[in-house]
Amino acid sequence: MATKHKRATMTARQLAEDYLAHQITRDVTRTSTRHHLNQLLTLFGGWQARRVGAAQMQEFLTVQRGRGVMATTAHHRVRLWRTVLAWAVETGRLPASPLAGFRLHRPRARRIDPPTRADAARMYKMAAPHIRRVIVLGMAAGPRIGPSELFRLAWADVDLAAGYMRMPNAAKGAKDDSRIVPIRDDILPLLREWREEDEKRA
Repeated sequence: MATKHKRATMTARQLAEDYLAHQITRDVTRTSTRHHLNQLLTLFGGWQARRVGAAQMQEFLTVQRGRGVMATTAHHRVRLWRTVLAWAVETGRLPASPLAGFRLHRPRARRIDPPTRADAARMYKMAAPHIRRVIVLGMAAGPRIGPSELFRLAWADVDLAAGYMRMPNAAKGAKDDSRIVPIRDDILPLLREWREEDEKRA
């Protein structure tokens, strides 16, 4: 339990690191959370945590907007800090949250259209070999592009003879840990080529 003196002098960065060490167990989640919090801590990391409240969040949002950061992303970073503060109060690290009662207005969602086949073809032509795999599988199989789905896919999940792959599901409430995705006929030759390349490297 933090002493009264430590509660008064703990910096925002110290509190954030304390939260990451005690509350986040997965490395990938810790890395992502630290990245987002660091955008805010660049401005206020040296401040006493108990003083990084509503006025500072408004200033941070203004800075983020000036840098062209999407409102949804900037708001996510503010909500992370609010979560850190709530945890600090629960664990006795702070007597009260400086963001108590602070409300964020819901930003207008921005719809981002997926690339067209022509767009994907142009990207594929210029991309490095490992990025070409991401482009093809992203367009053909519809996975989340990242460690939760596509980057977990292994050759053991791909049945080229039967023409399907077992795509890992992200931990987002799905009942099953994977789903069956048919492999399009037009990418089967490419997948066979990639598998042969990987087998030669093994």
